[in-house]
Amino acid sequence: MLNIKNLYTAATQGTDQFKRNETIRLWVDIAFDHPTDNKTITTTDKIISSDKCDMFFNKYIYYDDQITAGNMTTQHVKNTLRKILRDEFNIK
Repeated sequence: MLNIKNLYTAATQGTDQFKRNETIRLWVDIAFDHPTDNKTITTTDKIISSDKCDMFFNKYIYYDDQITAGNMTTQHVKNTLRKILRDEFNIK
């Protein structure tokens, strides 16, 4: 018998922290071109548990605004996020 426990309850899904973490996970997934291994999860966990989490999230917001304004392409932002992950979190 397989039991699957949903960790995302109504209480956690509405929090700002949950939304921030999900946004980070989404952009890490995009930055690494949707890997089929657990790289997105392990990278997101490393970011969330670090003291640089808010810095990464704020940079994401800035770059997302740049895409929306037409100043940067998604590919340019992906490359920039990869560089941030390498330089700030030692993630390759």
